[in-house]
Amino acid sequence: MVDALGGNTELVGDIAGVHSFFFSSKQVLEGKDQILSGYIGLEILQGDGNSVGAVGLVKGGFARLRTVSASYEFPGKVAKWIGASRGSFTLSAENMALLWRAQKDVYGVKWIDPEITPNRNGDAVGNFGYSQESWPQAARIRTTIRFTF
Repeated sequence: MVDALGGNTELVGDIAGVHSFFFSSKQVLEGKDQILSGYIGLEILQGDGNSVGAVGLVKGGFARLRTVSASYEFPGKVAKWIGASRGSFTLSAENMALLWRAQKDVYGVKWIDPEITPNRNGDAVGNFGYSQESWPQAARIRTTIRFTF
């Protein structure tokens, strides 16, 4: 199964913070990107983080390999060894690969995972497209053994 989403934009605080709050990204320190330097210079002149949106906006589209699974049904003789009428074994893997991303970085700073849910808890102004403190989706491998008695 593959999940995909496109056409959305996220304001990623982790990226914006590196550029316009901590001023610690390679691009800011080297000053070689004229557009980024302009945003940062304007922010310094205004004395406020007004450019945070411009330096942290990311196209949030992605396609993820969500689930791959394989099942094997035991022969009737094997299931009968334990008194069952049938049995099966399933192996599945979840969140194993990010197949496509609309945008991987902003001015060289990478976004960890485009599927991260925005911070919505307690947001009274409706800033639902903002995410920060990014943690990637957990990859899982599961096995299941089933018997029918």
